[in-house]
Amino acid sequence: MFNNRILLKLEEDGFITPDEKAKELIKELSEIKYLYALKVLFENLQSEFSSQVLANSLEALVD
Repeated sequence: MFNNRILLKLEEDGFITPDEKAKELIKELSEIKYLYALKVLFENLQSEFSSQVLANSLEALVD
């Protein structure tokens, strides 16, 4: 699966779905490691995201 510590930690903390993980990562985008984890999450072709999470992610990236 992922080889990213942040994503693995999110799973350990109970954030299972890609939407849940993305919502948590968006909260910390000021740190590069969280931005990178979000990039890795979005690049996983097996992940499916709700349109709301995608829109929120784009808004957070613009800010």
